[in-house]
Amino acid sequence: GLLACTRRLLELRRTEPLLRRSSFLKDEDVDWLAADGAQMDDAGWHDGGRRALGVHVLGAAYGRPDLLIVVNVGPAPCRFALPTRDGGWSPLIDTARADGAPADGPSLHDGVDVAGWSVAVLRASA
Repeated sequence: GLLACTRRLLELRRTEPLLRRSSFLKDEDVDWLAADGAQMDDAGWHDGGRRALGVHVLGAAYGRPDLLIVVNVGPAPCRFALPTRDGGWSPLIDTARADGAPADGPSLHDGVDVAGWSVAVLRASA
């Protein structure tokens, strides 16, 4: 379980240049999203009840598809609205599963269900 998940995460980092940057992300490289898909605003950053956050890493400037990392730090499952993409989003990691593998299925278009206390990583599909 944990070993397989760790290996999956390390493999993703090894193969995904957006996760191996040599400098910090800049504002133009990332969008911070609330569960409803809206960009985080000042009120959102100070909302003590917020339990989910999305990091939308923009890959166009690097010739890569976008990545979306969704973190749910609450005990309840969360439906997270996805940024609109013609090809949808392909799940890469689901830490709610022992081995970190996402459930098999088609690309996601509207939203992703993220279990409590877990992280989901998705890649924009072509």
